Amino acid sequence: MFGPDGKLYACQDGRRRILAYDADAKEEIIAEDVPCNDLAVTHDEHIYFSDPLNQRSWFINSKREKRVVDTGITRPNGVRLSPDQSLLYVADTRGQFVYSF
Repeated sequence: MFGPDGKLYACQDGRRRILAYDADAKEEIIAEDVPCNDLAVTHDEHIYFSDPLNQRSWFINSKREKRVVDTGITRPNGVRLSPDQSLLYVADTRGQFVYSF
């Protein structure tokens, strides 16, 4: 997903990290030791991401501090923000619901 800074943010699940790429494809490590599957970047450059295997949804603030924000979804996967970014949507790929926070 592209962030407000124009960088492309991506999960590298196999390497357990989140990266950002600038226009010249320069790689910047945002977070390490995170099992990331899908992510969303806010206007304030905060990141939400899913961790399906461990049944967690995570948050990384602009200082790159990370914390678990939900453990109640069986298989959190798709992560998106509402257009005004007042809601976070997380899909449960093992269930039938999309949760909003």
